[in-house]
This record gives sequence, C-alpha cells and structure tokens, in this order.
Amino acid sequence: MSNAADVRMPALRESTPSTGVPRSPIAHAIDALLFSSAWVALAAASLSAACFRVFGAAPRASILALAFFGTLAVYTIDRLRDLERDRVTAPLRSAFVAQHRRALTAIAIAAAVASAFCALSVGPRVIAISGVVLTLGLLHRRLKRLSLLKPIYLVFAWLAVAVALPAAVVPSAANEGFAALVLAPALFANVAASRSLVAAGALALLGLALAGVAPVAVRPLGAVALATFVALLRFRRTERFGLGIIDGALTVGALASLLV
Repeated sequence: MSNAADVRMPALRESTPSTGVPRSPIAHAIDALLFSSAWVALAAASLSAACFRVFGAAPRASILALAFFGTLAVYTIDRLRDLERDRVTAPLRSAFVAQHRRALTAIAIAAAVASAFCALSVGPRVIAISGVVLTLGLLHRRLKRLSLLKPIYLVFAWLAVAVALPAAVVPSAANEGFAALVLAPALFANVAASRSLVAAGALALLGLALAGVAPVAVRPLGAVALATFVALLRFRRTERFGLGIIDGALTVGALASLLV
C-alpha cells in the first residue's frame, strides 16, 4: 500500500544483489508492473470492490476506476518527485523510474486526469474524500519524515479509498466502522512488515480475530488479514518481495473475500 500505504501501504526494503544473469521478458514485465505502481493501484481497487460487497452493493465502476487511477497517480508522482532520496532505500525501483521517467510522467498525468473525471462524475462527497487523500499523497514527501505519524496517515488514506469511497455512493451502506476496524490491522501490518515481523504478524492476526467477531457481512474481509499473515511467513527484505508479495496480499485477500 505504500503512498496511501507508502498511499502502498508499504514500506521499504532492501534490494536483492545483482547476479549479472540476464533477466527474462517475463521478469521485466513483472518489474514494470511492480515499479510502475500499477500493482499497488490494483490493490486499492480490489479493496474498494470488497467493501462494496460488504455494504450489500455491486461494485461501481466509477469508484473502482477512481481508486485505481487515483492511487496510480499519487504513487507515480511521489516516485518521480522523490527519486534521488529513494535511490538509497529502493535502488531497483529508482533505477526503473529514472530509466522510464518520461513514460511514467505521461502515466501520472493520464491517471490524474482519469481520476479527476471519475470523482467529478460521482458527486461532492466523493470529491471531498478524494481531495483529502490527494492532499496526504502530495504531502507524503514531508510527512514520511515523521516516523511515528507515517503509519497513521498511510492507513487513514487507504481506509478512505477502500471504505469511505464505496460507502459514499451506497445509500444504505452499513458497517463502515466494522469494515475499517477489520482492514486497519492488515494495513498497519503491511506498513510494519519491514520494521518488525513480530509486530506485523500480530497485527495481521488481530485483523483476523476482529473479523471473527464482526457482523456476518464484514467477516469476509478477514481474508485480507489472512493473506497478509501468510505472506509474512516467508518474508524477505527485498524490494520485489515487499512490492509484489506483501502488497499483493492485499489484492489476493480482497479478491478472496469477494468469493466468500
């Protein structure tokens, strides 16, 4: 989740050393998916879709598109703006961003326009929520220096996208508080993974426990916490694992909750 989460929710990690062995086209495609922020944007859209189901409504395309393109825009802009500082903490991703700067700039602009169109087409409540998340995203460069505050505003931003946006367009939405309560520990676990595996694992299990005592409609969201916990069992301090597996657990858990 890294900029709403990172809004990745995520955290950063060390890179794996280069072996000098040429990488396959598939490996390059995976890197493009991860380092372009498209993967974490998919997690945001998936979590939003899962919450629509919790609220007893079919996922609304405009909100899912807003979640995806908004997250993509915010993360990509952050990667471009903070490239020099990220070279130390995320060298693989930074090298990708530097190499594809023009393409990523075009993607950020297109995603920003698309997300603005989606928000404007829905209504004032969605515009207001989007504005709050956008503000946090643009302030991320400054806010992330405050280590104690960072997890809080990242998780808040992700909950706004995953829970508040769907609730804003579902007239009879209920259980928003429970949905946020169940998702929050898993999102905090995502942020904490690179700092303390014990704390991250405990947070994921807390989310699973809260799902067990939540209203029936909310319980499927426990799959997000479960997927996060499983991912943490094989945790590796590499950029690709953090971006691909830890962030990917949010998507896997959200999609699994849709099948329950």
